[in-house]
Amino acid sequence: MSLIQQNCIIMNEHKPQISIKKLSNEEKELINKLTKKFGNTLLYKDLDALDELLDDRFKYLSNLSKTETLQYFKEQFELSIPHIYYCPWVEYKFCRRCAPGNPTLVFHNGYWPFVTDDPENNRKGLMLCFEDAQISDISYCYSPCDQALIDIIVQCN
Repeated sequence: MSLIQQNCIIMNEHKPQISIKKLSNEEKELINKLTKKFGNTLLYKDLDALDELLDDRFKYLSNLSKTETLQYFKEQFELSIPHIYYCPWVEYKFCRRCAPGNPTLVFHNGYWPFVTDDPENNRKGLMLCFEDAQISDISYCYSPCDQALIDIIVQCN
């Protein structure tokens, strides 16, 4: 189970506890802005901009520190993308399972970044969580959808 699933779905004796919040227009705009900036940062392989977007207070990609996350993306940027998967743009989608409504970015038809413990490299996106106007988590999303669920967003506990 991923870190996001552990944080977003905390099992009680009888039912999962999930917080869902209706977003204001300002919150939606901020989330869209941060998500697009994050997408461009990865698309253009800009580690300096990524460093500015991430915060030392949070853990990313299943408990990596900010420094470890930057190193992870540096290594991902150095990998070549097979021609069959290459795509020059980012798809803006939304998570529909563990954190419904959270923005999910799909790079290279879902085959980047490469996940070493997934030998089949299943199609995925990078889902974002937010806290205090910051990206508070990045995790893999294996079930992105096209529907604009940005009106609600799961608040990871």
